[in-house]
Amino acid sequence: MKTQIIHLDPHDDIASAQDKISWSKAGRIVLVWPGRNRILTDMLDLRLLQRQAVRRNAQIGLVSLDPDVQSHARKLRIPVFEDLDAVHESKFPENIPDAKSVPFSRDHDRDLRSLQTGRAPRSTKPLPRAARITLFSLPVLALVLTVFTLLPTAKIQIDPARQEHEQDMIIPATGGAGRIGSSTLRRDQIRIEGSLRIATSGITSEPGEFAHGVAEFTNLTDEAVSIPSGTTVRVPGSEGLYFSTQANFSLPAEEGSTGTVGIVASLPGASGNVSADRITAVDGSLGLLVSVKNPEATSGGSIISRSAVAPSDLVKAREMLSQQLLAQAEDLIIANRLPQERLLDSSIKIQEVISQEYDHDVNDTADTLNLAMSVIAEADLVDSDILVEAVQNRLSLGTNNPIVPGSLVIKSIQLSPTDSDPEPDLHCAVVFETYQPIDRAALANDLRGLRVDAADRHISSRFPGFDFRIELNPDWYPWMPFLTGQILVSYSWEQPG
Repeated sequence: MKTQIIHLDPHDDIASAQDKISWSKAGRIVLVWPGRNRILTDMLDLRLLQRQAVRRNAQIGLVSLDPDVQSHARKLRIPVFEDLDAVHESKFPENIPDAKSVPFSRDHDRDLRSLQTGRAPRSTKPLPRAARITLFSLPVLALVLTVFTLLPTAKIQIDPARQEHEQDMIIPATGGAGRIGSSTLRRDQIRIEGSLRIATSGITSEPGEFAHGVAEFTNLTDEAVSIPSGTTVRVPGSEGLYFSTQANFSLPAEEGSTGTVGIVASLPGASGNVSADRITAVDGSLGLLVSVKNPEATSGGSIISRSAVAPSDLVKAREMLSQQLLAQAEDLIIANRLPQERLLDSSIKIQEVISQEYDHDVNDTADTLNLAMSVIAEADLVDSDILVEAVQNRLSLGTNNPIVPGSLVIKSIQLSPTDSDPEPDLHCAVVFETYQPIDRAALANDLRGLRVDAADRHISSRFPGFDFRIELNPDWYPWMPFLTGQILVSYSWEQPG
């Protein structure tokens, strides 16, 4: 006959042990107690395990060093072995069921009728009233005790003291526990284009108004001299700049006679502002007949400052538009990623500039500068489910206490700087919480049958700093259940059964 070995865990209670037996399909079941941990030490626990095995049409045996378990097992006629070797070396005895559990058969009824033929008639005298009340009360009392023993349940939810940790770690790309495969990393590319207009920061100067003034002509002859409008005079040696008279006039026929006329500079800007007595040259043959001077300085020539494109404007426009395009590319990549994928921090970049065009060059007069660009952007993504599993595996190797489920947060993920590495590592900054575990089976055993206030004090003194809550069903029941299987101890992050 097939024999199945079932190892009990230190936190197992009667309910979990019965579940393990119910999953077995072997004809013989051997339960192995966990070392020197004291669990399931009551005779009632062993009787319930024996009944569970009988329901499965199986024989049950025990391997335990606990003297109480061994004593109760012998009373229930459950075979006890010193170790697993003894199970294979010794003959597995047949379980002898308790005599109280043997049902009567029809043959018993026939034997009783045959014996009654030689007996005297039974007395028909009724039982006393007190006896009848007692006989009626016993089943009712037994039922009440059974209900009060099995009906109440308690749920204890404990939130243990936690400790927060921050840790930087490197997750290798090669396979194995606490690692990821390079197949979990993916590089996505997208083409995107856009334009940006910014205000220019350069300044350029342009000529403004024309300078004007008065020229005084002197006749060098004894004849009248006509000076037509548009006669040009200048500062000696000046090539580009000259002044033109603005009206026709004549000098009398007398040597040394003088006359004045208005003049305007040929070029706009401050270059036409000439100090007094500097304009002394007359262009053309008229310069043989007359002399000229400006008795007062010419004035009114001005320079206008205008906005222009500076070299830094080109750099600024490119940087701003690049950031704008990267932000748009990031939004599109995130929108199109798989649900479990996560974008690596600082991984998005412009891989190639397809085209860029400015509407002005450096030093051009312009109030604004427009830049149009078309680029290919790329970013790296990682399968976050596999990454979280790898991080948890590495953390479990380096922490003494368990990690609070759901507390792990990966704050940042960055790729190793070597782009040529076919299997790059991931640099992760993680935050998580650990907690001090409790022996839930032992706590449930300690709380059996205590009043609720006593159970509250027991938990507070045993686990100072822990938050907890006790729920009884029914809520008016003043004691904790007497069976450990009716006391469910769970952590705050677990869903109680």
